[in-house]
Order: sequence, then structure tokens, then C-alpha cells
Amino acid sequence: MRADDVREILLQHDILMLILKQLKPRDVLAAAATCKEICCVASDAVLWEGFLEDAVRACTASMCAAVTASQKRDLVRETWCSVEAHVRLGSTSRARYWVAMPKLAELGAAAASRTLPAECAGEPPGRSRRCLLALDGRLYDCAAFAESHPGGAENMHSFHGRDAGELFDVFSHSKHAHELMRSRLLAFDAAACCGVRSMSEILTPDARAARATRAAHPRRETGWQAGRKWPPLSHEFGLSYLITMALCGYVYAARGDELWSMLQPAV
Repeated sequence: MRADDVREILLQHDILMLILKQLKPRDVLAAAATCKEICCVASDAVLWEGFLEDAVRACTASMCAAVTASQKRDLVRETWCSVEAHVRLGSTSRARYWVAMPKLAELGAAAASRTLPAECAGEPPGRSRRCLLALDGRLYDCAAFAESHPGGAENMHSFHGRDAGELFDVFSHSKHAHELMRSRLLAFDAAACCGVRSMSEILTPDARAARATRAAHPRRETGWQAGRKWPPLSHEFGLSYLITMALCGYVYAARGDELWSMLQPAV
């Protein structure tokens, strides 16, 4: 093989590598099915190690509010150690990436609970305590919301650095609650890093079955629910609904006869 041919092959490989780095990992897998050259580059260990490094960097950066440079370094190192321990059985860099991503938010939150101080220096009293929760491959910073959470701040803080999926599915959450989580509390989304809509698309069959079973029984009787058939009304309808109904009942009790006489047809 001539030297010019070698340079041409290397140049083509480098160009394809730069192109694939601009895609989401899920799109890289789709592109690999188009031709042999792209398939070869899409299996490169350097590409998938770079994807995993970018994901870990994004995850740790989302938790670095009000931390020092040394604390940030400790958080990155602890997160990497957790990721390496989790993916040690991966046979290739690509397999290690897809094994790590569903657990990255949980591993990052756990690393933050071990390395970062519980109190955020320089933060207002309402969000001085850290509250990082993992749920379905996403990381939520709930420090500003914990005090106003209907379930109580202590319940929120008790899941700091942990996956809250099991408890989250016990209670029904309104559409407004999910919108609030996405718009104000979401710190890191592993699914978005992968280029998929949800982590269920890349979970193993056993993990998908476990999640489906969990979702099919969203109201198991645990804790305060023991002995109750339904959760309290405030959890089902929301505080604003109950206040409105209470005001209507008060008005009817105070002026019910007058209102009833107004509704009667004139004699």
C-alpha cells in the first residue's frame, strides 16, 4: 500500500470521526448501518470514551453550584470512580457507555452526597441544604423546592443522593408537577445526552419489566398509606381546588337561604 493511500484512509477516518462526534450516540448507531466505513468508525473506542466523558462532565457540572474548585475536582473524581465500578463488566467502550448512562444520574447524585457539603454556602435559607434526586435517568436539583413540597422537606432531603423512583410512583403526581420538574428542577437528562426520548428505550429487558411492574402499582400501601384505600384528598386534587371548594361551602352555609330564594321562580 502506498503512503498516499494510507494518508487518504487516515484522513477519511479522522473526518468521519469529527462528523460522528457532532451527533448524538443514538444517531451514531443509526448512521453505522449505512455503510462499512461509518460502521468501522462508529466502533472506535475513542469515540465512545469521549461520549461518556462528555456525559460525566455535564452531569457533574449540573451539581457544581456554590462549590469550590477542589470540591468540584473531588466530585468529578468520585463520579468517575462510581461509573468505572458500574461498567467494569463492559466488553467494549460502546457497551460501557450504554451500561453507564441509565445509572449516571443516580451515580452522580450519590457521589455528590459523599463529597459535597450538605449546606450550600452563600445560598438563601430556603435552598441552603442540597437535595439532588435521581429519577428515570434524570437528575433533579430540588433544593429550592423542598421546603414547599406537599410531602414535606424532610421526605425530600431523605432521598438526597438517591434514586427516588420507587417512592415517586407510590403517589400520583399531576401534570403540573411533571411540568414543574422539567422546567425548574431538571439539572441533567441522560436520555437527552443519548439522543433518546426516555431511558426505557435503552434499558435491559429485566429493567424494563421491573419498571413496568412498578408503574402498574403506583399506590402501594406503605408508610402513611397503610390502612387507607386512597391518598388524602389534598394529594389527589391539589390545595387550590380544596380552598375553592371550602370557600364555596362557607358562602353557601352563610347565605344559603338567600341564594336558594333567588333561584326559586317568582310566585
